[in-house]
Amino acid sequence: MAIGLFAGRNTATESVLPAYAKSQRFVQAFAGRFGSTNCRDLIGLDLGTDAGQAQFKENNLMQQCIGYAEEAAGMALAVIEE
Repeated sequence: MAIGLFAGRNTATESVLPAYAKSQRFVQAFAGRFGSTNCRDLIGLDLGTDAGQAQFKENNLMQQCIGYAEEAAGMALAVIEE
C-alpha cells in the first residue's frame, strides 16, 4: 500500500505502470529472500483451520510473522527510495 501511495497516480489519466513496476520489484525481492509471499508457505500452516490456529499459538509464530513484516517494510522502503 505504501508503494502505491508513493508511486501511484493522482488522476485517472495517469499511468499505473510506475506503481506496478515498483510493486513487482518489491514482490520479487520478498519472494527471492523468503521463497514465497504466501503466509501458508512462509509459516507452514493453514491459518484457516482450527489446527493451524492452535499450532500458530503453541509455537509462538507471531514473532516469525512480525519478522517478515519488519523485513517487508524495509524492502518496501528501499523500493520507494529507488
